[in-house]
Amino acid sequence: MFWDGRADTLQQQAMFPLTSPFEMDGGGVQVIAAKLQAAPYVGTLKQLFGDALFSDPSIAVARYQIED
Repeated sequence: MFWDGRADTLQQQAMFPLTSPFEMDGGGVQVIAAKLQAAPYVGTLKQLFGDALFSDPSIAVARYQIED
């Protein structure tokens, strides 16, 4: 969880590269969740995690991060 303690969970740690302007610069959790929702595999994500997956963008991105 970073040496300096910036993240309390693995999900928080996984978000840093996605949202950092110095790395992937995803534009924020809402933007990343919108991209996942528009992805061709959104049906598979909904099958795996349920239709409510996108009711909270941070949960959608976290679930995407921790699953194979």
